[in-house]
Order: sequence, then C-alpha cells, then structure tokens
Amino acid sequence: MYDTLHVNSRWFVQISLVLSFYLFVFFYIGARTDSAQAQYIATTTVSLTVCGDSIVAPSEFCDDGTNSGLYAFSIATRNCSSCIAWGQYCGDGVIQPFEGEECDDGNNTAGDYCDVSCQNESDPVTEGGGGGSGGSGGGGGRGTPGDDGIPDASVDGGIEYLGETNLNIAGRAYPGATITVLRDGEVERVVEADSSANFTFSLTEQTPGITTLGFWAADRAGRRSITYAATFQVVQNAVTTLSGILIPPTLTVTPEKAPQGTAISFAGSALPSTKVQAYVDKADKPEETLASTNGEWTISYDTTKLTNEAFHTVKANYIDEDNIQLKSGYSLITNFYVGTRDVGTGLTADLNNDGVVNLTDFSILLFNWNTTNAVADINKDGSVSLPDFSILLFYWTG
Repeated sequence: MYDTLHVNSRWFVQISLVLSFYLFVFFYIGARTDSAQAQYIATTTVSLTVCGDSIVAPSEFCDDGTNSGLYAFSIATRNCSSCIAWGQYCGDGVIQPFEGEECDDGNNTAGDYCDVSCQNESDPVTEGGGGGSGGSGGGGGRGTPGDDGIPDASVDGGIEYLGETNLNIAGRAYPGATITVLRDGEVERVVEADSSANFTFSLTEQTPGITTLGFWAADRAGRRSITYAATFQVVQNAVTTLSGILIPPTLTVTPEKAPQGTAISFAGSALPSTKVQAYVDKADKPEETLASTNGEWTISYDTTKLTNEAFHTVKANYIDEDNIQLKSGYSLITNFYVGTRDVGTGLTADLNNDGVVNLTDFSILLFNWNTTNAVADINKDGSVSLPDFSILLFYWTG
C-alpha cells in the first residue's frame, strides 16, 4: 500500500512520522500498556480550558469568543483561529495575495512604502513645500519626491523596494565540528564550528512564512549526532535571527559487547566544559563527567550491576552548571551487550531487509509495538518501544 505514496521530501516524512507516532502513542498504545508497566507513574497537572469563552487561558494563544480565523483588514480587527493563533490579517508581515494584499510590512501605517490596507504606495507625500502647484494658498503639499520626500522614491512617484528577507542562524556544537543543515530533507548548507564550538551563517532571499530546518553535527572523530529540528517563522522584508541552537552530544560505546563485570567506555563530543550525563537503561541517576576544553568526554562504566547475557542502552546529554537554562537534548540511544554469547551488536532498522528504511519498516514497528517480537526489537532490549522508534528515525532513508 505504501507504493502509492509519493514522498518527495525525506524531512517532511520524518516530521509526519513523529506526529503520527505520538498520536499512536496517546490514543492506541496507552490502551495496550500491560500491568507490568504500571509501576511507572507520571504526575500531571490537569487544567480545563474552554476555547470560545473569551478568556485567554494559559494554554491558549488568543480567544475572541468566536475564533473564526477569518482574514481581517487590520491588526485591530484580526480574528483568533481555534485559540492557537491569529488568522491572516493585513499587518501580520506576510503578503496574502488571495486576499488582495500587494504588500505587508507588519503594520497598518502609511508613508512607509505600504499603506494601511496593505497596498503599494505610489506618488509619495513630501514633507513641507514641495514645488508643486499649491494655488493661492502657498506651497503645495504634494511635490516632486526628492531630498525632502520619501527616500529612494523616483521622480514619477514609483518606489524602489529595498527590503530583503534574510535569515541569520547561530548555534553551538563542538569545536571543529561539521554541521549539516537540512531543509525539506535536502542539504541547505554545511558549516564548521569554531574553536569555541560556535557556528553562524546567513541565508538570503528567503521565502517568508513558516519553515523547518534540521541540524546534525559530525565531530572531529567522525561521530555523528542526532538531528536537531527547529520550526519558526521567517518575516518578510526583515532579517530573522534563529539563535540558541544546541546540538546534542555524540556518543559511542566501546566495546559493543563485554563480559559482565568488565568496564566499557562511553565517549563522544559535547559543548566544552559542560557536565555530560549518561543514562544507562532506565536509570534515574546518570553517570557524569565534564567535557574537556576541546569538547571531548569519556566515561568508564562498570557492567557488574547490569543483567548478564542481555542488551542494554545508553543515551547522553549535557548541561552547563553555571547556566541551568543551557541544556541539550539527548543523543542517539546506543545499545551494547553484556555477556559472552555470540550475538550481533550492530543495529539495523531495515526490518523487512529490503535495503531501505522507510514506511514499510515503520508499519512493522507499530504493528509489533509493546511486544517482545525480536523482528521489531531493534535495540534488542526485550520490548518494542520508544528507543526502537528513535533508532528507526535515525537510520531513515525514505
């Protein structure tokens, strides 16, 4: 059935899979969770919000009582849409050609190249006596645009629009890391982090509106991070800056198989001088170390307390102890085996062995969700669960 799906964008498919997966988790998988998992209790704060009561609750963006989301001709008359965002309106900074807009500079003010109704301004009004015909009343209000008029206006009243829609990106990874930037599954740019782990670049002539970029890094040792995704709005005729990007750490396990009681090594790269936390299996307390000034980190881990002849998993993140707001997401979940049996430790997300990881493998994973089926148990931890889904996305080929 998946042969009929025409997937033009690898990145779009990944985003769609993530959304589909969480819907599956909340509405279907929860009903299949067995009693053995009842020991894991999540404490939640529940609040009741009514969209349409004209009260903007903490979880609502807006609420005007009707929430029609219809197009409006000004900022003052804009309509809320389903309590989650404003509907389109003149003054939102995005040209809506189907609503008759010729321009939209983010306001409803005239004299700035775009008038109050989002139409291009021509024959601009000058300040003071222009030199036009004012009659017996003195200097006229309209005249030839020039030094006293709107800048860059031509003598015939036309306007040269100089506004550019650009995008500035700033983030942090690891010193000397190579960062690959993705848009719609395609490589948009490849940049290198400096000795302090910072990376910056600019994109010009961008299309305004909502966009999603993905970032992944390869450290100096060639280890690859998981992909970090950011969705944001590019503002028309302005420079939009996306900053504060933190690429999760890289992580490898050496060796991938070890007898119980021997030490294994967790290693990778992170933001320099931050605290790296490695979580083994479902442990609440992580193993910790400090990344060096060049971003390298390593943790020696004793396998004595782990179940023998079994697969285990580890994931890592980093945090700045001097700035608790600076905390990365988790690395790729990596598996290793404790024991001496002859087992394969290499992960494969190609569940049907057709040479690609795509929607067919995703379907197999969901069909076997929350079971012990070895075919779909990618990380070999005894159950088909969230770590397996994460690994499948990492190896996705489309």
